Amino acid sequence: MKSRVYSTITMSNLPPRYQAMLEKLFNMKEGYLLGFTNESFKNFMLLSAGIDVYTAPGYKDESSKAKKFRFFLRNETDALVGKIILELLPMRIDYIKQLQSVDEEYIDLYSKYVTEIESIAQAMCTGSILPKDNDARLEAMLLSASSVLTDICDVCDKVCNNSTFNYDCSENQINDYFRDILEAKGYNQVLDQTRHGISANGKDSGEVDILLKKDDKEIAIIEGLKLDCVNKKNINDHINKAVINYNALGTPTFIIAYVGAANFQEFCCKAYEYLKIFTYPLEIKKEMEEIPVNAAVRCASIILSKDGFDFPTYFIAVNIGCKHG
Repeated sequence: MKSRVYSTITMSNLPPRYQAMLEKLFNMKEGYLLGFTNESFKNFMLLSAGIDVYTAPGYKDESSKAKKFRFFLRNETDALVGKIILELLPMRIDYIKQLQSVDEEYIDLYSKYVTEIESIAQAMCTGSILPKDNDARLEAMLLSASSVLTDICDVCDKVCNNSTFNYDCSENQINDYFRDILEAKGYNQVLDQTRHGISANGKDSGEVDILLKKDDKEIAIIEGLKLDCVNKKNINDHINKAVINYNALGTPTFIIAYVGAANFQEFCCKAYEYLKIFTYPLEIKKEMEEIPVNAAVRCASIILSKDGFDFPTYFIAVNIGCKHG
């Protein structure tokens, strides 16, 4: 067995989140690995990796295909691990098609991981640099998210100053305005009502209000809702959708309330107090804190953790005025 060569990115040092994504992508449960038989897995690893995983030292002590593959991920060179992952991804497509041919209602719940795992594998092949730890990665993410927050708050200002928008408008009308302005600001992929993640019933794809992407990587999930009071059920539903159902990757999340309350200041105080005591569906890594904006736009942020991966969630209230009449 080859001695492990540590480059700037190593599978054994990847956050648990990426390792969990690989487990789900390649169906590594109960010892299985995709649709491989013992013989086909042996042949694949011999031809692609030059390793007989049934006789090589270390491998022969592992009792299943999944355990042998985990051993491979931990102990071989980064470039070889990346190469094999890239070869397995198209094989996974054929595996999913086979499952769907047997069960027409089969839903591939983990296809959302493919793009990110592919980029990680490519980085392993080339020795590209990733943040050295979760803190460094979070710091880089917060810098990017801060820029997005500035742009979103600018759109909020425009909504407040645009007389065509008030509480009589639908959520979709306001979401469309946000989408159009953000697109004009240079975000090269602004997708609205995108089938993304899973729906509330857990069976279908969900529809996130706005998904911002750059270079085909998610940089922000935006969820909008209308409120004329602190409607706890409505707030609960949107938080759960945004950070759980739609957010498999731990993408910075922005929940925007289009507020039509008679007293905006009172609404913001009550909403902030509720968000501070809310039972979040994920671990809290940093408690809620307010971010000053202006009289018509209020903001607060919290850091949540998903499978050991920390990401920011922002709550924004924008005063769009009460109903007419």
